[in-house]
Amino acid sequence: MASALYCVWIHLDDYRRAVLTAVNTDGDSDSIAAITGSIMGARLGIDEIPRRWREEVENSHKLLELGQQLPRAAPAFSSHLVPHQNPYACEIIELSALNAGVFSNAQDL
Repeated sequence: MASALYCVWIHLDDYRRAVLTAVNTDGDSDSIAAITGSIMGARLGIDEIPRRWREEVENSHKLLELGQQLPRAAPAFSSHLVPHQNPYACEIIELSALNAGVFSNAQDL
């Protein structure tokens, strides 16, 4: 977690640089990059993820669809994650699903 937060901190407004820094760290770099990407995606929005990364990840359309379905499938989510109470909830969950797919194929970056 500390490594991911460091990557976010040094590239606060640059999704791509933050994630590439995370991917190139020592240790569990795919997990560090997934955490970094999730934080940066929540911070900057899905449009800041490079288009190529969003479009070329395997099953990207299914990952985005899954992200949209998660809030409805999990009624135990706390109220701050219920989409009608937080308009960003679906986007945050979509980003998490997309990041999981992107960083399972980190060698393609």
